Formats: sequence, C-alpha cells, structure tokens
Amino acid sequence: MPFIHSRRRKRIWLWCLVLLFVGIAGGVLAWPYARVQYHRWSAQRLVRKAAEALAQGDPRLALLDARTALRHSPRDAGATRIIAQSLEALGASEAAEWRAKLDLLQPGDAENVLARAGAALKTSGAEAAEQMLMGLDPAARKSAAFHSVAAAVAMEKRDTASAEAHWAEALRLEPEEKRYQLNLASVRLESKTPGARESALEALREMRQRPATSIEALRLLLADAIRRSEAPAARETAEALVADQRCAFTDKLARLTTLRHFQDAASGPYLLELRDAAVSDPAALYTLLIWMNANDLSLMVAEWVRRMSPEIIAKPPVCLGIAEAYLRVGDWQKLEEFTGAAKWAEMDYLRRAFLARALERLGEEEESTREWTEAVSLARGRADALERLARFAVQMKWDRRAGEIMWTLTALPQSPRWVTDSLWQDAFRRGDTAHLQKLSSLMAKKDPTGFGPRNNYAFLSLLLRTDEGNPHRVAENLHREYPENALITSTYGLSLYQKGKAEEAAALMAALKPEDLRQPQVALYYAIFLIAAGHAERAEEYVNLSAKWPMLPEEKALLDRVKAARASEAGSGKETSRPAPTDKNPPMQSGGIPGTLQRE
Repeated sequence: MPFIHSRRRKRIWLWCLVLLFVGIAGGVLAWPYARVQYHRWSAQRLVRKAAEALAQGDPRLALLDARTALRHSPRDAGATRIIAQSLEALGASEAAEWRAKLDLLQPGDAENVLARAGAALKTSGAEAAEQMLMGLDPAARKSAAFHSVAAAVAMEKRDTASAEAHWAEALRLEPEEKRYQLNLASVRLESKTPGARESALEALREMRQRPATSIEALRLLLADAIRRSEAPAARETAEALVADQRCAFTDKLARLTTLRHFQDAASGPYLLELRDAAVSDPAALYTLLIWMNANDLSLMVAEWVRRMSPEIIAKPPVCLGIAEAYLRVGDWQKLEEFTGAAKWAEMDYLRRAFLARALERLGEEEESTREWTEAVSLARGRADALERLARFAVQMKWDRRAGEIMWTLTALPQSPRWVTDSLWQDAFRRGDTAHLQKLSSLMAKKDPTGFGPRNNYAFLSLLLRTDEGNPHRVAENLHREYPENALITSTYGLSLYQKGKAEEAAALMAALKPEDLRQPQVALYYAIFLIAAGHAERAEEYVNLSAKWPMLPEEKALLDRVKAARASEAGSGKETSRPAPTDKNPPMQSGGIPGTLQRE
C-alpha cells in the first residue's frame, strides 16, 4: 500500500509540474499579445477622455491625455487626430505636422483633408487648398464642412459668387449652424445680386434678436452701416453692441470708431472713459494704445505716458504701444530713453529693435547695428519672434535686414505666406531670376502636389538652364496632368524648344484657346517658338502682346537671341518656308484650373 500511494503522489506531482510548465509557457507566449491588448485598451480609454475634454473646451487636458495615449499605442489615429485638433484650438503651428501624420495613418480621411486645406489656405494660398479639396471623393464633397472650406477658398480668390453658393449649401445642410448663417449674410451684404443685401440685412436683424448670434450680427450690421455712411443706423447699432454685457473691449473701440467716423462730439469724452476703464487692465490698455496709434493719436499717447504709473508702462504689452507712439511721432530721444535701460522679458528682442531705430535716427549707426544684431539673436529659433522682427524691418524700410530674416523664415516648415509673397514680388521687381528659382524650389518642397509651385520651379530652372530636379521631366508630367493650362503649356513648350523642337513647341501652343494665347506672359513664349520655327511674321502680333509683360532678364535675352538668329538666317538666305501652325483648335472642356504664381 505505501508503494501504491507513493506512485500516486509522484503522478500527481508530475501532472502539477506539467500544468505549471504549460501555464508558464502559455503565459510567456500570451504575454506580448496581452500586453498589446492592454495598451490598446488603455489608449482607447485615454482617447475617450481626451475627446470629452476637447468637447468641453479644454484643449490642454485633451492634449495631455492624447499624448499619453500615443505612448501606449504610437499609431493610434484617434489620439493623433485629437492632438492635431487640440493644437489647432491652441493656435499652435505644430498642428500641421500632426495633420500630416494623421494623413499617413488614414490617407484621404475627409475631416483631416478639410483641416489641412483650411491650414494650407492661410500658409500656402488658395491654389494649394483647392488642390487638397479636389482630392476628396464625391461623397465627402457633399458635407457642410467641405462647402465651408470651399467658400473660404473662393473668398481668397475674390470669387464672392462661388463663396455665396458654397455657404448657402453649407447652411442648407446644417441650418442651425450659426457660422454659416453669419458668413452667408456677410458675403451677401456686398453682393451685387438684386435683393441679396436686403435678404442679408433681414437675416442679420433676425439673428440680432437671438442670444446665440446677437453679438456677431451687431458687428456685421455696424460694419455695414459705417461702410455705407449710414450715421443713424451706425450710432444705434454701436450703442446696442456696447450695451450687451458680453461685448468685448474691441466692441467698445468699434463704438469709438463710429463716433470719430461721423465726427461726433462724444468721441473725446468716450475715449477718456475707455482710458480710465483700461488703465488697470494691461491687455485692454495695449489694445487702446494700438488703436490710437493707428488713428493718428500717437501724440496723445505720448502725453498720457506722463500720467501713467511707471509699473504699468514698463511691462509688456503696454510698453509696445508706447514705443510705437514715440516711433510714429518721431521722438527719437524719448524712444531711446524709454527702451535703453528697460527689460521686456520674452519680448526684449522687440525692445532692442525699437532701440536700434532710435539710435539710427540719432546718427549712432554702429550702436544701432549692434542692437539689431542682438534683437535677431534673441529671436532666433522662434518663428513668431522672427516674423515680428521681419514686419518691423519692413515697416522701417530696412530692406536688407528684412530680407535676411524673411529668407530665414522660408526655411521653417510653416513659413508665413506673406513672407514668401513679399520675397517673390521683390525678386520679380528686381529681375532676380536666381532668387525666384530658389523660392520656387522651397515652395515646391513644401507643397509637392501643388501644380503652381512645381510649374514655377520647372519654368525658372529651364530659364536658368539648370538640370537640378530634372525640370524637363517635371514640365512634361505637369502638361500631361493639366494639358489645358496655358502657363503649364508654355513651360512644357520651353522644354521642347530647349531640346531643339521649336516646331513642336509652336504647335503645342497653337492648340491653346485664342484668349489664353493673348495673355502677355503666354504670348511671349508663343512668339519665341514661332520665330524659332521660322514664322516671324505670324509671331509679330504676339511679340507686341508680350511687350505688356515685365520680362525677366533671361526672357528678354531669349527673345533677343531668337530674333537675332532668325534675322541672321534670313540674311544668309537659309530660311525655309514652313506652314504656320493655326491658332484654331477644337472646343475643349474647361478644366477650371486656377492660375499659378508663375511670373506674377
């Protein structure tokens, strides 16, 4: 019996060991899966919390939860979306980077495409935004959000009729959305369509009675009354606006603007009333000082400074408004004294910029240069600070200093659009084709799918005879994508011409619509190709049209070379008679493709 019991105990222990081993092995094998599932569950829980925080108007908490969720699940699209939305709510430039990450996780996501298009409209212009919208599928184009972004694009292109149609459709799809109601009324106030303005006024008067839209409606009604110099309506609307307890300090300034616009005697006392109300609120006081500087009241600001507490005027943002006042009235000694020994915390770079201007005007060039250099050094690495310095330099007409900072800004991921536009216009005005080509390269890298930047880059590279980036292939691909675009066609024609195919280039251009060929910048290249192909007489009309266009030096040199070469051939009797390509072409469907930046 003892022997039997001993064998039984051994068998039990053996099974226990087997089960223990199986359990351990199973745990080891299942652990990675269980760990993934746990992290996924944790991420989903945090994403839900983040979404709730965002819905309740707390983007900072939403951002914190979503970032924690990404640590659990690095490729979670929901967390990535909430981070982008939170950064947008906070006005942070990093939002664009997160939108791009979401696009990699969920290509073609309608909400993300619309958000990226809205951001592109501010940084890259209407063309880039429109390109993104064109990539949406037909179902996504039926949403109110799509029509809202499309309306904003239309407004940027100054196509108010299209903007009105898009906002009307957005409102039809979401009739309770107050943004669509207000935007539609706003565009209709300036519409030339019979009855549109009356319809807008009626809608705004109705919205004025509703708490949710009353403030915004009053603002639009006031702006319209001032624009049309309707004094009684403007005064009544301004009074109603400031009587609302929800009005902002800027609304009170709108009333002050109304009183001054109509030369009302009450404007002076009301200005003093606003000053007394704002003296204990630095943000409101700064807003008032900026308004006064913009309305030629800087002398009064300089007078007020004597009565203000030193503690108030010495700190940002109030000190900025005071320095601006001294700058506008040209009191360089006061400006130097005010900015020389002060400290403006994180805005000290602006203090040094103001000081540099004062020293320059006082004849102290070396000290001025030193202060400006220090200002740029303090701003380095901060896009917002560099942009403010660039605007300051432009205002001071410091072209070289402004240009240096703006070129620094172009290298940043989200370069301000006005910077690129300003550099482009300046380079075009100076006929600096190399700088134009450099700018077009930067824009093409930031917007690799937009046809405008790519076409500019290909055209300018061909004009400069540089093969970097294979401009011939870019030009050919663009023409294949947009065969009806006249500027793209002229770029591809230039590519063919440089390959010795002048006749083919001229025929390519001849297929364009006659009205497109009469655009001066397009006519120039049609003339060049015609002359090179031996049709000088036919080209004369287009040479005359191109005279209306401010040519770049390389363009003028190209035209002169072609003329000289053809004249030389004609003088030596080598010219042969060739049939001229016709401008007549069969009707084509309009692609609705907007113009590019090329040569603008």
